[in-house]
Amino acid sequence: MIDPPASAEEEEAPARCYKDNDDSSGEDEKKKYPEEFFQQWLDKNKKELTDKVPTMDPSRAKFFQAACQHVQDCQTDLATATKKRDEIQKHKPVDKDALEKANQAVDAAAKALAQSKDDALKQSIPLLDAWDSHTMADDTHKLLLVTDVLLQATPKGLAQYCASATDDQAKALVQLLQDPRQYPLLETMVLAGGAKNGKYGAALELYNALEPHMIHPKDPVLQRLRLAVALELAEPIGAFHLDGIYIDPIHRYCHYQDAWRFGALDPVFGTVFGVWEMRMIVDSLAPDDQLAWCREMMRNYRPDHMLLADKWRYCRIVRSDVFYTGRPNWDPNRPLDFPQILSGGGECGPRAWMGRFACKAFGIPTWGVKEPGHAAMSRWTADEGWVVCLGAAMKVAWWDSEHGLHFQVDAAARKVLAPKDDLGKPNVAYGVKILAMEWIAHLNGESPGQVVRNCMPDPKALWFSLSLMQRKRIAPPPSELDDDDDIVTIHNNNTKSQPPIPQLERLLLRNQTITEDIVTLGNGTVIIPAANTSDPTKNTGNVLFMDSFLGGKQLFIKDKDGHVEYTLTSPPPGGKYQLTCHCVNVHDDKVKPPLLVTIDGGEDGDDRGDDGVILPHADDKLCSVYSVALPYTKGMWQETAPVVVEVPTGVSTCKIALSRDGSTGTARGLVLKELKLVPLKKLE
Repeated sequence: MIDPPASAEEEEAPARCYKDNDDSSGEDEKKKYPEEFFQQWLDKNKKELTDKVPTMDPSRAKFFQAACQHVQDCQTDLATATKKRDEIQKHKPVDKDALEKANQAVDAAAKALAQSKDDALKQSIPLLDAWDSHTMADDTHKLLLVTDVLLQATPKGLAQYCASATDDQAKALVQLLQDPRQYPLLETMVLAGGAKNGKYGAALELYNALEPHMIHPKDPVLQRLRLAVALELAEPIGAFHLDGIYIDPIHRYCHYQDAWRFGALDPVFGTVFGVWEMRMIVDSLAPDDQLAWCREMMRNYRPDHMLLADKWRYCRIVRSDVFYTGRPNWDPNRPLDFPQILSGGGECGPRAWMGRFACKAFGIPTWGVKEPGHAAMSRWTADEGWVVCLGAAMKVAWWDSEHGLHFQVDAAARKVLAPKDDLGKPNVAYGVKILAMEWIAHLNGESPGQVVRNCMPDPKALWFSLSLMQRKRIAPPPSELDDDDDIVTIHNNNTKSQPPIPQLERLLLRNQTITEDIVTLGNGTVIIPAANTSDPTKNTGNVLFMDSFLGGKQLFIKDKDGHVEYTLTSPPPGGKYQLTCHCVNVHDDKVKPPLLVTIDGGEDGDDRGDDGVILPHADDKLCSVYSVALPYTKGMWQETAPVVVEVPTGVSTCKIALSRDGSTGTARGLVLKELKLVPLKKLE
């Protein structure tokens, strides 16, 4: 059993868990809160908690500790067996018999480890039952929370903040920790992950500074966003590849506030995420202008990526366009940024950066992910929880000092215990059932070590181990599926078909009545919608038709093998025209293959003159081929420079074909909205 503390009737009146300084109100605040002040406060709290916090039943704890040790031993056995197998594989020729035995030993060790983890969970059940059946006194719980904040922030760190802050800021920090009226805010901070690196003073300062920038102070989404920014950016975040420049917390808040108000973010941003998840959105290293660029680029260039099944929504841009290469085409004369990564490609690191960046830009939280010899990303999904993209499963992932499986099971437990009626409410159940164990662990001087780093129980950290078992009990780990699709075909950027989600109506503002017909205006200008093709008429491996934010459809030509054709059954009068294309691309290649435009008047067409290259057609017809230079549009809509072409006279039909010239370089993705033919005589 977990021994209960003394009953409320047996306890003395709750003592204040701080030092009273009312008699020194006239003193300078910086001198009033030195390190000794916070250290005495911490020592006093520790002493008061000695007889109040629950303890483990020694007899049951003994069995749990032994089970934890067995897990460690099995892990060592697996590491030894794996090392022996690897050594056998290094020696050529490989001894097949020895390798088979070594593989069998690895399999046996892995099974033993899995069984030992199950046994540890079973041995934890009596302790967890005792914990769940015990009700900690409210005053004790609050005292324990405040004490943990003092431990995480450290007396030295708190004193340093007070020494550098204004008098009012220093006083506000102390009030946050000691004033009962401020406890709800402090509790919400702690249950949302606490201030980054224990910087509660900076977090509170930011929290107060953000209030005047809230357009609707009572909006629950903006309230959560405000606290997320305050907690996460309490530790300054350096801007991506910009030395000495940091993300401005107020600008970051305003950026996401405006993006949410104008419907630029994924709808789940405001309907699903609490403060804890929002922290993993607002922590993007990208400057705000690049986040805004990403959203506009995606709408223009690949709106279909915004409608994918949610694992690949947004981050599919990595697979479709961030080409895997050890020699990326980046500009050496300016700092690296995300448009350059999208344009010039890179290896696993830049691809992971781009995937995280794209998700965060649209308001989807991501969590790092490093793997042996590889960088990847994980992200929130509605159906699968947190999953890895661009890499293997969580079982081989880590970020900072946390194992992927620990993060995954923690996120799942948070979700199970979170209030269902109000995302803004603190996750009190998570604090009571799980976090309080870790507060006791900190109080006892335990190190999370193996528990967090390897997601396995540690006999030297029983309270942390018990908190891990509680997480697993509340939210059993999901099945672990490798994203082998990316590992095996890491050099292959072919886009797979994904089941669509319901259209994001507040994002994809389509005009359903927009014409997709080829039209001739009164001045003779011919407008050809890019999606009004005669061949192909549906998606192929190299040509895609997609909904457009400009209304109607737009056309995506993937590479040099993409070829489309238009048939003008009522061709315009013969003569010279200026041809322009409304297009988008994202690749600033050193050599940009042009768009080849072939105009074919059929058997009854006259000679085309000398403006185009005259080529014999397969069936002895003549056609003209024109080269249209493509600008680097950086994901924005832009017109190509006009090219003079000639439409044949005296024809009943006219065909215009588009393709890419693959002989001059690598032809990458190109989006077209329309082609325009303007009579040259109208321009003279």
